[in-house]
Amino acid sequence: MRPENYSSLKSASKVSFAKGTDSEGNEIINLTEKRYDSSTGVAASDSVREVRVGDYESEKVRYEAEKSRAEARIAGLTAIISDINAL
Repeated sequence: MRPENYSSLKSASKVSFAKGTDSEGNEIINLTEKRYDSSTGVAASDSVREVRVGDYESEKVRYEAEKSRAEARIAGLTAIISDINAL
């Protein structure tokens, strides 16, 4: 699942998170995604996989760092454009 699609998939009841336990009794979080046959549109077996909030937190931090670098580049380009237009 692509994070940018999460809200619309959640609204359409195509993805959900649920707490559960593993075989050793440890608490886990499962992500369930509805699946469909792309050629017929018939529902297929749901995809269920264990997820960790830490993985999502790490990904968010990585994207925030990329965003900061992009904003710095934009500021630099804006200054260059401004200086060139001032000539």
